[in-house]
Amino acid sequence: MILLIAPRFAEPFYWQPYPEHWQPQVCSNTDQLSAGLKQFWNPL
Repeated sequence: MILLIAPRFAEPFYWQPYPEHWQPQVCSNTDQLSAGLKQFWNPL
């Protein structure tokens, strides 16, 4: 897991150099971040 914490990283321009198997997720608030982290670490 990599966290890029700055609004500019939400832009597709920054996603282009990432490997295809990376799946960028944009979180607008701490609740979304918390839910995303829980899903990542406990996918079932």
